[in-house]
Amino acid sequence: MKQINLIGNGGHSKVIQDLIRLVPDFKINRIFDQKIQHVYTMTDIFYHPQMDLSQVSPSDDTFVIAIGDNHTRKKIYVAHQLLNFYETFNHPSAVISQQATIESGAVIMAGAVVQADAIVGAHTIINTRASVGHDCHIGAFAHIAPGATLTGNVKVGEGSMVGAGAVVIPGVSIGQWSTIGAGAVVTNDIPDYATAVGVPAKIRERSSQ
Repeated sequence: MKQINLIGNGGHSKVIQDLIRLVPDFKINRIFDQKIQHVYTMTDIFYHPQMDLSQVSPSDDTFVIAIGDNHTRKKIYVAHQLLNFYETFNHPSAVISQQATIESGAVIMAGAVVQADAIVGAHTIINTRASVGHDCHIGAFAHIAPGATLTGNVKVGEGSMVGAGAVVIPGVSIGQWSTIGAGAVVTNDIPDYATAVGVPAKIRERSSQ
């Protein structure tokens, strides 16, 4: 049975823990989180402070960054690049085309759909019942929230967040580290570092980074 170590012990981690328990031949071994004060064991899982990551073996351990915040996921990845093996998990109820590409560390949640020739970047979250249409390209560290729909040939840049129930029409591009508000309908391209809300979505604010 393959041993999995999770980085993060918050709400998103709880969902990933449930997902892993549904996947045959995987077992949660350790959970690392900076809020854990000391090492302890519960239900055969070892809990460690974040600082203990330096003591693991990069060649022997498999990890998932189980944190919902996109910026934090990337910071952890950059800080611990020696941990170069990250597992990808797909919920058994997710529908994923054999022609889709799911990169290292990505997690596909319950009821999600990923269609033909879509690319889901490393450490990206496709959340519950989100739909990723054909030929979509989602960058690393992004998050497609529950019930969001990316129709065909949509591009989502690194670190961007598409909010719950949002819809992005075909061919639209969303830049890096941008946020699409819940329920928005995106009909035009959104630049980097922008926040867009409403129907149709309009840019509410932009930042330099």
